[in-house]
Amino acid sequence: MTTKTEQKTRKGIRFYHPDHLGSTTVVTDIDGEVTQNVAYIPYGEVFVEQRNGTWNTPYLFNAKELDEETGLYYYGARYLDPTGTRWLSVDPLFEKYVGMTPYGYCAGNPVGLVDVDGQEIYLSFDRSKKLRDTNLKQWKTNNGLYHDLGNLPDHEDIFFIGAHGNPNSIELQDGTRIKSAFDFEKYFFNTPEENLYKRNSMEGKQTVIVLYSCSTGKGDNSIGQQLSSDLGTLVFAPSEKVQVRSTSDIQVLDDGLFFDTGGSWNVFYKGELMEQINGYDNRCFFDMFGQDAVQLKDFLKGKTAEDLLKHYEKLYQEKHGKNEE
Repeated sequence: MTTKTEQKTRKGIRFYHPDHLGSTTVVTDIDGEVTQNVAYIPYGEVFVEQRNGTWNTPYLFNAKELDEETGLYYYGARYLDPTGTRWLSVDPLFEKYVGMTPYGYCAGNPVGLVDVDGQEIYLSFDRSKKLRDTNLKQWKTNNGLYHDLGNLPDHEDIFFIGAHGNPNSIELQDGTRIKSAFDFEKYFFNTPEENLYKRNSMEGKQTVIVLYSCSTGKGDNSIGQQLSSDLGTLVFAPSEKVQVRSTSDIQVLDDGLFFDTGGSWNVFYKGELMEQINGYDNRCFFDMFGQDAVQLKDFLKGKTAEDLLKHYEKLYQEKHGKNEE
């Protein structure tokens, strides 16, 4: 037999049923009856809400409290305006997200990403899954920079390097600065861990290199061009800063991230600029990009390193054959 106090307590118990973003979608009582049902527009504005009773929870989108007077969600570091689809103040950590507006919520992907506290973007409501710190299928323990492209086996023969960069150098995560082909070979060939460049070098093969490093293909004699010349190989390097964005329909990695540059991917072969692939289209609207934008992952799709080397060697020979005439 239950007391009145116990009955009152049981009556007040509510269970929250969140979605993958932590947003309250259904609230039930102790008997499993639905007392509140909520649906949202992507940026958190309530689209439909149904209540079965007088009580309702104010903790809605991302489990944040909605202020009914202002219509804003408070995240701790700043306020989100769900109807305006933007933050009301600058991201305190905006320097970590180069190329993104400091007022934009979750890099324009509110249905796939979460900003738990108004400062950093996460892949889910689990704080352990930071956008910038995880999600590469394979990180090498010695520097955590070069990696496979998720579940795309046709790219396992291309050497990708993600690091800070400028036209003159590549700065690896452990502080090593690569300013020349000598530095590059010394670092990647002498590393105790296996990597594609080391393996190819020991077998006497060329290595196709992609630099996810800001501005490493910018200007004459950039570090990207130097590596291509001195190593005698094919190098893809961005002309501007590399931007990391999220979208549901264009992917480079299996977690939904893709890399995009604010200019072009410069293609160097044996030190010469062979091609410029448009890497950015400013006609960006709700994560959909104009047809002029060519993502590098789309350009490389279905191509092996051998295919690429044969293609650019042919262009190189044709180019020099014309020059000799």
